[in-house]
Amino acid sequence: MRVFRLLLASAPRRDLAEEQGIAMVSVVGMSAILFAVAAIVMTRNMSDYNQVRSDRRFEQAIQIADSGVDHTLYRVGANPTFTTGETLPDFGGDKAAEEAWVLANVVDAVPDCTTTGCNPLVTTPEGQWATIRPSNADVIYSVGYVPTQANPFKVRIIRAAYDYAPFVPSVAILTNGDLQIGGNATISGAGGSVHANGNVVVSGAPQVGGYVSAAGSCTGCVPPPPGAKIVNQGESGAGKPKREVPLINPRENYVMSEYDLCPNGEIRTGPSYAAGDGFTPNASGIPCGGSPRATGSWRGWQYAGLDSSVQQKGHRWTYNSQTPYDGVYYIYQGSAQVSGNPGTPTTPWKVTIFAEATATGQEPDHCPHTGGDIDMAGGGTVRPHTKAQPLHLIAGRDLLMNGTPGNKWEGVYAAHEQFKLEGNVEMNGVILANDYCDTVGSPASQNIINVGGSAKINYDGGLEVPLGRRIRTTHWNEI
Repeated sequence: MRVFRLLLASAPRRDLAEEQGIAMVSVVGMSAILFAVAAIVMTRNMSDYNQVRSDRRFEQAIQIADSGVDHTLYRVGANPTFTTGETLPDFGGDKAAEEAWVLANVVDAVPDCTTTGCNPLVTTPEGQWATIRPSNADVIYSVGYVPTQANPFKVRIIRAAYDYAPFVPSVAILTNGDLQIGGNATISGAGGSVHANGNVVVSGAPQVGGYVSAAGSCTGCVPPPPGAKIVNQGESGAGKPKREVPLINPRENYVMSEYDLCPNGEIRTGPSYAAGDGFTPNASGIPCGGSPRATGSWRGWQYAGLDSSVQQKGHRWTYNSQTPYDGVYYIYQGSAQVSGNPGTPTTPWKVTIFAEATATGQEPDHCPHTGGDIDMAGGGTVRPHTKAQPLHLIAGRDLLMNGTPGNKWEGVYAAHEQFKLEGNVEMNGVILANDYCDTVGSPASQNIINVGGSAKINYDGGLEVPLGRRIRTTHWNEI
């Protein structure tokens, strides 16, 4: 009986011990499960993190390579002859061979950026890039390394082809600076509108068949003053987006020159000289490096010497002849003044004049300038020369047009600084100005482009202007 009572008394203790053992096993099992789940989650998180990091570096590498393309396009735009020195082989469609060639040539061992053969490794906060611009193709290869070329986690290669697009003005008058329209000027045609990236002042009684707009202020635009007329009031006014104005630099079109008028009074052959008289064209690429043809005067041009006046016209050349000696004339480091009445409606004077200024400043404006002016006055019937069409008068500083032509002038008229159009000039074409600065004492001053008198400008739109270096990407892909 005593034993039975002892057994009954010990039963709860055994049950409690058993329950405690089961609980321990359960806790340990649950802990193991939770640990396993945590390990799986952590492993997955690490995998996801590595994948995200890999994806980020993958995209980062292509963005860095694209930066190299943009930089090299800028360099080519500033200097179309720029290359990194390599000759692009014919890979015959072998992508592996193309990639191997790019990676083997993309970085110079000792880059020398004072020459054209320069493709150094460029370091950015996001990684490194290097590019190839071959000497025999309008193409750019760019390689992006993340984080570095020495320790590349990701490497991506871009191949970008490009060409040069002509500039097509959408308006008859376009300037990067200020513009003043006055007098009885008439601007007509499908493209008979005006835009300035600076301020516009409309005064007098001009008649504009399109709109007048400005990125800055636009005084007298909406509404126009009494007697004036601006047909398209909806697109006229101030605060409009700025528009591209191509770089007006005569040297960019020097290849068109037939005759170089030089600072020492000589006339020499230009790159396009083709008279068939035994004298050779200038192959040096530098103005006045061709064969001498005359000194002092030739083909209607007279050397007037160095102008030491306040206007600083540089070495001056004048054209007073009534005979229309056709040609493309390049005034090197000087200015041109044309008067008289050369050309008739049946026999127009086919001429294009470039005037290159000397400068003391730096890119892109080179200000201040000496010379580079073109002063076109008088009458006569004048057309752009076929070798330079539609370029007619391209001034490295200021452009002045004043007179009564026997028939409408035609083509593109452009100035690196300002232009001034007065008198009874009539033309079919466009007028452009960089308005980079105003050289003190230059013929057109005050950073204002003046259109006054009874000038008439007609522009029907669609004119392709071979000025500046408008590069466009025609193909972009990863190899």
